Amino acid sequence: MTKQIWEIGDCRNHLKRLPKIDLICTDPPFNFSTHGQGIMRKRDYLDTIQEGFGSDFDPLIYLDLFYDLVDPFNAYFFCNKTLVPVYLEWAAKKDLSWDILTWIKPNPTPLHNNHYLPDIEYIIFMKAMGAYWNPSLKFDYYRKWIIEDPPNRYKTIYNHPSAKPVNIIKKLILVSCPSNGRVYDPFLGSGATLQACNELDIEGYGTEINPIYEPDIKKRLKNIKPLGDYA
Repeated sequence: MTKQIWEIGDCRNHLKRLPKIDLICTDPPFNFSTHGQGIMRKRDYLDTIQEGFGSDFDPLIYLDLFYDLVDPFNAYFFCNKTLVPVYLEWAAKKDLSWDILTWIKPNPTPLHNNHYLPDIEYIIFMKAMGAYWNPSLKFDYYRKWIIEDPPNRYKTIYNHPSAKPVNIIKKLILVSCPSNGRVYDPFLGSGATLQACNELDIEGYGTEINPIYEPDIKKRLKNIKPLGDYA
């Protein structure tokens, strides 16, 4: 079984100790200044994010660091609609190919006062020329819309307010990471990316700023190597 290594702390302090990374797959914080948009967050999670990142998460602070980490650049970022243009403008400046995938949620938060249901989450895919791409999977792996089936049970199993379905992450990894490659999640949350890597027998690395999710990460993967040395 391949190793899965994670640390608690700010990813900016860990990047230099990472080995060569082939793919970033992550769910960064959303922009919390939006009014009624995105996913409702638990209060303690929001407080921790605001302490670490401020009231507005600015992905531009991190994207240039990640760009230097992955060569050629290859990444998936979950985000809400407010941050979509931020990612795409950055991709254009870096001359990256990009696509917008949509995760269609069967059980969205029932909020529809003066707006449509929040039943879509966006996944921004960005890649540089020469980045890995697997052309040999089944047809449905390449659809830009993803319907979660069965519904996401991880929100109730784990403490994280926006735990992502492992099967979705596995699809992204299979398309964009070689079997002998390495995946990194700088905003690890409850550890879904490392669980996906473990099930695919792919080496995974992760960083999570909030220590309250350490038990969830351990719960996902009992054999995971906590607080690992990246070197």
